[in-house]
Amino acid sequence: MSETEQHSRSHPLSTNLERIGIVTSAGIVLAVVLVVGALFVSARTGRPAQQLQTEILVEATPSRVWEVATTLNAYASWNPYMSRVVGSVEPRATIKLVLQLPDDGLDVTAVVERVVKNREFSWQGHRYAVQGLSSLEYAFRIEPLGSRSVRVVQTLNLRGLLLPFQAEAAELLTGLERMAQALEQRAERPAEP
Repeated sequence: MSETEQHSRSHPLSTNLERIGIVTSAGIVLAVVLVVGALFVSARTGRPAQQLQTEILVEATPSRVWEVATTLNAYASWNPYMSRVVGSVEPRATIKLVLQLPDDGLDVTAVVERVVKNREFSWQGHRYAVQGLSSLEYAFRIEPLGSRSVRVVQTLNLRGLLLPFQAEAAELLTGLERMAQALEQRAERPAEP
């Protein structure tokens, strides 16, 4: 009889504990693989893992709101959320921006996806060099309600494998709300010459 067999017969409890440990470890590994797989599928299927949205009524023309929202180099003077934006609102243009969070700035590199003058623009960006880890999709929409009144809708879709480990959604939503209020104030003022 081998030494392992003698040990197993003399210590049946330790053998059972070893088996339980192996089964538990396999279960943990399986759970991690399933969670990562689900997040990967979510990131690839086009469905956001989390969606943030704001709406605000602005007493201004669609063209005035568009002018304020698409003059990216002026954001630093009025926008408390997107404190620095470099680029242009043109399809396939690359823009770099900083989303101002309470404790820090979040650097994002994005590509403009869609532009419809006086109506909407959107961009898709990521936080890290490896795409799929943490992606953001931003859409800005102007809905005319009359000749001098519009509804502005902002949507931010969050995706990526690291999403469950990032606790910034509430801060991002607060930032969108602050931006909407600042946009309203700026667009309702007469345009500067």
